[in-house]
Amino acid sequence: MVLDLRGCNDDGSLINIFDYLRTKPEHFGILTQADFSQPRKFCILDNIINISYKFAGRNNPTAYKGQVVVLINEYTQSAAELWAMIFKKVPKVIFVGRETAGADGNKTCIKLTDGNELIFQDWAFIIQMVM
Repeated sequence: MVLDLRGCNDDGSLINIFDYLRTKPEHFGILTQADFSQPRKFCILDNIINISYKFAGRNNPTAYKGQVVVLINEYTQSAAELWAMIFKKVPKVIFVGRETAGADGNKTCIKLTDGNELIFQDWAFIIQMVM
């Protein structure tokens, strides 16, 4: 099975593929959020996207046992990088391509006194590939 994440894919339905690739559901990530009422404090949210995406996979004793290959490159960014991180939970997955854009991160919003918001995107290099 070959999956192409070379591009920005924010289609939440991709989470359903893990029902066929995992033998049991697995919690795949948490989200942190700054608490601006208490400097230096971060809160941990229970899910990374929304509650329906808290787990990847389902109880499936007949999960796909074949090879899974995921294509990535510098155009893999944002939600597609999140999908790539979740694919790392699939047994024996192989990533082919180049390092991702490193554009998967939390957004930090600061409300300004005039009602506007200042939004920062936290950048992190997610997947580094060795060809």
